[in-house]
Amino acid sequence: MSETCYIAVDLGTTNSRLWLMRGSAALERVSAFVGVRDTARTGNNLLLREQLRESIGSLELLARKAGLSPSLVMGAGMLTSNLGLQEVPHVEAPAGLLQIRHRLVSAKFEDITHLPFYLVPGVRYSIQTPGGDPAIISDVMRGEETLCIGLVALGAMGPGVTLLNLGSHWKAIQVDHGNQIVRSYTDLGGELIFAVQNHTVLTGSLPEGRPSELDRLWLGRGVTEETTSGLSRAMFRVRLLHLGGDTTPQQRFSFLVGAVIAHSMRHLDKNGMLERKVVLCGGAGIAQAWEWALQAKGRIVANLSERTDEAFLRGIWDLVEVSSVNPKE
Repeated sequence: MSETCYIAVDLGTTNSRLWLMRGSAALERVSAFVGVRDTARTGNNLLLREQLRESIGSLELLARKAGLSPSLVMGAGMLTSNLGLQEVPHVEAPAGLLQIRHRLVSAKFEDITHLPFYLVPGVRYSIQTPGGDPAIISDVMRGEETLCIGLVALGAMGPGVTLLNLGSHWKAIQVDHGNQIVRSYTDLGGELIFAVQNHTVLTGSLPEGRPSELDRLWLGRGVTEETTSGLSRAMFRVRLLHLGGDTTPQQRFSFLVGAVIAHSMRHLDKNGMLERKVVLCGGAGIAQAWEWALQAKGRIVANLSERTDEAFLRGIWDLVEVSSVNPKE
């Protein structure tokens, strides 16, 4: 079982990442700046399919050079949304490894690869309304369920812990004593920062790309400004800071991130998602900013951003290992 060779795929809103795997070990990785945002923008998934064909092909070539032959592709994330390759229904929470494994979907995408494709369903959290009315969908996830499976396996997540995953979506997730996902809360914090940085009047006031480090002082000032004046005014302050001429693009970006974090944190608190120890995964710079902001509020925080890939791939491997779709080489 440990010698199984396969390809793992994580498709997000803006990026795709693929790994050549042998058991739980990643041998090679490729990534591309393409995601379901491109499908939403163009109205079709042709670019996505083309990039997946190219990326999987390159990993298959590397596998052959190493004397390996991948037997399947296991895909998670937005790949299974209506903007991905094939929409797969969510599993209703509470849901853990076994419930998600039972709902894996087998598919063939001959224009992408000859390998069998297995799609990991996301998880949906619904609230039952009073009076027996139909449940209201409160939150959904695609990809984070696999990350949770891996974090549980690595001993980094369990009851009493909230995972805060920081990608294009900022998503807080909690599990029960059976390590099943029971609750989540999502906002578009990462998307909002990207949009403000690239598609507003503030573009010229902010750096291109994401700075590798944020300024803690200016992050704190952004938190304070949003708390005092609200998010919209805090964002306009970025332009005022630029016109004042005494700040750098990195400082202004840190100020913006602090404002968006403050806005998200207030609503996460209101919904009871920050009452526990918080584990941070996702982009290292944003995770560091959240760590500072949470510590300033007296929260217990573990920043596992550098282990995000490890946890996701462990989740993928657990799904491959326990499922009946596990052919050997």
